[in-house]
Amino acid sequence: MTLLNVAQNVSLQPYNTLGIYATARYFALIETIEQLHALLESSEYAALPRLILGSGSNILFTHDFPGLVLRMQIQGIQKIIENSDFSVIEVNAGELWENVVEYALDQGYGGIENLTWIPGTAGAGPVQNIGAYGVELKDTLENVTVYDTNSHQERIFPKEQCCFGYRSSIFKTNPQYIILKIQLQLTKHPELQLQYASLTQAIQTTGQTPTNIREVAQLIRKIRDQRLPNPKILGNAGSFFKNPQIPLVQYQKLQAKYPKIVGYPASEDQVKIAAGWLIEQAGWKGKRIGNVGTYAHQALVMIAYPGATGQAILSFAQEIQHSVQEQFGISLEPEVLIV
Repeated sequence: MTLLNVAQNVSLQPYNTLGIYATARYFALIETIEQLHALLESSEYAALPRLILGSGSNILFTHDFPGLVLRMQIQGIQKIIENSDFSVIEVNAGELWENVVEYALDQGYGGIENLTWIPGTAGAGPVQNIGAYGVELKDTLENVTVYDTNSHQERIFPKEQCCFGYRSSIFKTNPQYIILKIQLQLTKHPELQLQYASLTQAIQTTGQTPTNIREVAQLIRKIRDQRLPNPKILGNAGSFFKNPQIPLVQYQKLQAKYPKIVGYPASEDQVKIAAGWLIEQAGWKGKRIGNVGTYAHQALVMIAYPGATGQAILSFAQEIQHSVQEQFGISLEPEVLIV
């Protein structure tokens, strides 16, 4: 593959898990850092609108993309530091996240087992600060190496400079930083994180408590299988909306009216509300309009049936937002990137 191997008018349908048809004016597979440098420093492509694409599991295309789509495929995992207590691994941005989790499980390294079966690539992880079942990526992340398209230089962001929040980071609001690789510090003495509500419920139901990280991952995979559809069968991008955070006072008022409302403490004066519960109570669980609907087993997941368009999904999502706002006075913010 030459450094400037760029295709024109490429369908993005195979590159997004919703299966939405859209076209990229220019498209390149990035398999080496040298390719990325060459493209972004070329006079022909450097000034174009740009979209970095991993596995397309958290994106909604509502129209064709007029610029350059870069699909990151730089792969590889290696140990950087190892001692009796922990190991630091370096992961290239194009590596599938599940490969990283499986690598850690095989090595006996703890810290990311709760993040199993989150679709996407390692490079996309810090952008959203991916999280699940009581664990977030920031808990194990050491640093992020990026390519700064403004200075045309590589730069390392220590964890403290990444501005991590709930499904947010400095990389989400500063697209000039293209993530090349990440480093994670994983422990050799894992402390299992089983406090999350759905985990404790599953343990109570089965009567079996996981005793190691492999068993934790297996339990979470089972839960995710039951709640989330396979995008190869039903097009989806996982959770479409973030779980909103509201003031404790507002939560208490809602709790008086809706005693079964699902909320978790986010801070001393903030409560995180389960977006799926809000959507279900507003009457949208399992509902379908045309070729768009919500999943019958999890209202938070939007389904793109064959023939669905990005605009139709966006309109459907906006109707859900309006319903939840009217009934609960809570604004739902999309978790997926809308292009």
